[in-house]
Amino acid sequence: RAVFGISIKKKYWNNGIGNALVKEVINQAKEIGYEQIELGVFSDNEKAIALYKKHGFEVWGNVKNAFKLKDGTYHDEIIMGKMIWK
Repeated sequence: RAVFGISIKKKYWNNGIGNALVKEVINQAKEIGYEQIELGVFSDNEKAIALYKKHGFEVWGNVKNAFKLKDGTYHDEIIMGKMIWK
């Protein structure tokens, strides 16, 4: 199993960076020999969720109140995964 996360500053959104990074993560994980890759994403981050689904990730679970932000609010985390057998 491999777990990864990416973050892109808002001023660089919509330039294909996320797409390129996810493709490269998948390729590198396959090359190394991992059989599955996983990630966590805020449940309200619809854009990121759509990106991951585009690359074949599925929702594997949900963690309620996984993150507490500085302003005191909580965010649920969606756990997503993808099997990548060679």
